[in-house]
Amino acid sequence: MTGGHVERFGRLRRELHEARAEGRRRWGDAFADLGGSEPLTAWPSDAEADRALAVAAHTRRYGPVEGRDDIRAAVAAHYGRALGIPLGPEHVLLSPGALAGITLAVLALCRPGEPVAVPLPHYHAYPGLIELAGGRPVPVPVDGRLTIRPPGALLLANPVNPTGAVYGRRHLERILPGGPVVADEVYAEHVYDPRDFTSVASMLPLDGSVAWLAVRSASKTLGRPGLRVGVVIGPAPLIAAVADRSAVLSGAANLPGQLAFAAGLPGAAAADHMRPYRARLHDTLALCEGLGLPVERPRGTYYLWVGPPAPATAAHAARLCRDAGVFVWPGEYFGSPSHARVSLAVPRATLAAGLRRLAGAR
Repeated sequence: MTGGHVERFGRLRRELHEARAEGRRRWGDAFADLGGSEPLTAWPSDAEADRALAVAAHTRRYGPVEGRDDIRAAVAAHYGRALGIPLGPEHVLLSPGALAGITLAVLALCRPGEPVAVPLPHYHAYPGLIELAGGRPVPVPVDGRLTIRPPGALLLANPVNPTGAVYGRRHLERILPGGPVVADEVYAEHVYDPRDFTSVASMLPLDGSVAWLAVRSASKTLGRPGLRVGVVIGPAPLIAAVADRSAVLSGAANLPGQLAFAAGLPGAAAADHMRPYRARLHDTLALCEGLGLPVERPRGTYYLWVGPPAPATAAHAARLCRDAGVFVWPGEYFGSPSHARVSLAVPRATLAAGLRRLAGAR
């Protein structure tokens, strides 16, 4: 049994998916879907990924729940270099997707019934996964970014999906002290100016004296969400605690996905993840201004947080699917029925057409 967050989210998710499907049926190729969340670029190449995934013999055995040792070492080296900290294999665990990693992190750091603060707006799954982990989600309204640390544990997205807000060092210094922290950093590579972003892993000790865990993913580091591989980073004792919970809940991440993840890390390390989005952002902000669509300029991710007349509720978004042939994720989906999330990771013509339809649906 749950407190209702999972059920409410399920109803909302089904309503929106059904409306999206109906819009596609009605409008066909003219349907403007601005809800995409898959990155525009990916590593390694498809051919190299094919080779990495051709590992049928490996799938006949169970792998270590923490991830295969050599792959954990490669993942630790990659993120250690990116973060400027001495990560070893004992500091990382490979989970079956980032959502599983966040859930395992909450399970490891939070006691049953403990409040877990979630700044609004939030990634849509946070309240439900906290509830399933035995915690009590506590939404915290914020103006852009959290500025005062709430009591108890904290689940913090950085960068923030859906708004594109980013937390840097000075901001984090004000909010990290005070209790356990789970940092959802899956969009860490997707920052327009890397100087704006700081990982909690670069600020908090690895000796276990502070309770923190950070989560990354193949979905965004490599642009391959179908691999379903997440990375939990943190002090070795806490990674061991995550592994204990993974052993009874999810088991290991799939081994072909782990191998493809490792194969893609060298290319991703040298890549400019934001290259496909900078010009799109510039052009789209100009278009929004011309159309009279209020939008908050993002510092990270590849999303725009667009104000009215963009649909803030699921009912409004469903109506626009049917009547205007455009889909966006409404703010209600993210706990804040004030804006809507628009993706830049869609074809340019689709993006422009969809925004014009949003502006015309007053």
